[in-house]
Amino acid sequence: PVLVIGRIHAHTVGGGVGLACAVDIAYAHEKASARLSELAIGIGPFVVGPAVERKVGTGIFGLLSASPALRREADWCVQRGLYAEIFPTIEALDARIDAHTKELAAYSPEAMAELKRVMWKGTEDWDQLLIERAKISGRLVLSDFTREAIAKFKAAMDSGKHKARVEKDAEVANKAGVSRTPSFVINGYYISGAQPISAFKKVINRAMKEAK
Repeated sequence: PVLVIGRIHAHTVGGGVGLACAVDIAYAHEKASARLSELAIGIGPFVVGPAVERKVGTGIFGLLSASPALRREADWCVQRGLYAEIFPTIEALDARIDAHTKELAAYSPEAMAELKRVMWKGTEDWDQLLIERAKISGRLVLSDFTREAIAKFKAAMDSGKHKARVEKDAEVANKAGVSRTPSFVINGYYISGAQPISAFKKVINRAMKEAK
């Protein structure tokens, strides 16, 4: 086990909030608002729920889940423990992450591994829990409500009403080298699409060796 630092540079939605909560320490840009949007399309944040609830508590998880249209600003996220700290510029964000990773590299790997186990105590059943949660989402996504919500989304996209916003987001993604979702960047290594845990372990181990 290793400590994982997350970098949240912009607005994060749904599964992105789950990822921000799944890391051990999340640093974010001051514009990195957060929103759990799943309920708006007839499902719920069931798969990411355990990670979010562990990070911010049941009450805040419930609030985020039940207000899918509302963006929570970055300072709100800091106050609730979702983010550790926020920064006014991307440069300041990256500098903090660089400094913290270098600091951690000087500490005992064995001690940090034990710390990680303590921090994540009580999550041992998550492999099975997440499968059960995914089944709930799979059932709900076939409902009439969700089908109608997705149809409305497609109609809005086809209308061009949100074209400018979509193109702006696409520009940010292109600059970061991201061409699809989900995408992950680990110490400069790019992982594209849904991948098995073995793919992440391989990249993480390679990055760790290069950092020594």
